[in-house]
Amino acid sequence: MILLQMRLSRSNILLTGPGPHPASLWKIHTQKEAARVETKTKKTRANAGETLVEVMASVFIFLIMMGIMEAAISYSSASLAKNKEIRANNAVVLEQLATASVEDGDTKDITFRAANSDVSQLGDELFTVKTKLQKKTVTYTDTNGREQTVTFYQYGTSRTGTGGADPDTPDPSGGGGS
Repeated sequence: MILLQMRLSRSNILLTGPGPHPASLWKIHTQKEAARVETKTKKTRANAGETLVEVMASVFIFLIMMGIMEAAISYSSASLAKNKEIRANNAVVLEQLATASVEDGDTKDITFRAANSDVSQLGDELFTVKTKLQKKTVTYTDTNGREQTVTFYQYGTSRTGTGGADPDTPDPSGGGGS
């Protein structure tokens, strides 16, 4: 704001305005108003900037936010790399599992019984299925170059049991066996 002080016929008049603009933007003040405007302008200029404490607090908050962002990006990158490694290892395991040989184990009877919803009371025996316990062992080299071994256990069929027909036995009537 530009201050101009002029003496016009016995009274001091102060002109204030935003700068070198048209005269319609300028205001005319009496001496009392001029003193008040001048004091206000001086106070405003003295308090116009940020204090050192405010600047340091702003910088500190900015650095904390940058640290949080950097940590989030590094965690995300590490998680993505681990995800790719796990997927590559799983692909190799599944390839090996498809061609792995089956080792037969013991034969077990699995009995199915009626029960209530929370299995606190068991009812009659419904049916029994004879099954073979089998396992497949897969050996592969992981993405870090180490040799790993994984064993998969599964139930095989023993072709005997009660409570249902063998699905692989042809139906004499020409149907599909079920």
